Amino acid sequence: MVTVLGHNGAGKSTLLRAISGLLKVRKGGVFLDDMDVTNARTDDLVRRGLVHCPVGRRLFPRSTVAQNLALGAYTRKDRAEVRRELDETYERFPMLSDLRHEKAGSLSGGQQQLVAIARSLMARPQVLLLDEPSMGLSPRAAQEVFDHIATLRDGGLAVLMAEQSVRRSLAISDTAAVIEGGLVVLHDTSAALMSSEQIQEAFLGGAQAAKR
Repeated sequence: MVTVLGHNGAGKSTLLRAISGLLKVRKGGVFLDDMDVTNARTDDLVRRGLVHCPVGRRLFPRSTVAQNLALGAYTRKDRAEVRRELDETYERFPMLSDLRHEKAGSLSGGQQQLVAIARSLMARPQVLLLDEPSMGLSPRAAQEVFDHIATLRDGGLAVLMAEQSVRRSLAISDTAAVIEGGLVVLHDTSAALMSSEQIQEAFLGGAQAAKR
């Protein structure tokens, strides 16, 4: 699991959108399993296992939770397997099982974020791109979301996450990079970056604040 850190406008969302084919790459390349997938169609990337969970959740608010989850499997033809994995998703996210018939737009922010992540998992990703999963959430809801992400990581899913919640994201990731103006300015293990003076000053209010 890799976390991409940066202030607003640093290029985090742009990076993920370029990787997932939503923006045209003009320089550099995107490789998945050593295959060049630069500027591939987004739906082709989903079929190859590269799935993007966008910032702001982007649910269909008038559709039910169950309908939103089913849409995550739109590229798949194995309907019986999809139904089985939908049942497994409800086991993984028991809250969503209770809410499956509710309109997605009626849910809290934290519940909606879990729906967005679960919908992404229905595409059967090899690599999951998560863009600001804690945005707009209360501290308690954000922690619940991060706990679920950590479980996915522990289960072997590769995750690339763009985040501004530095402590929580570094606590669950293996390595991290800091970008400014679209350029990587720091890259190290998450543990090393958590103790970095540059990270303390830029994101955590200085070394003294980090100790509190």
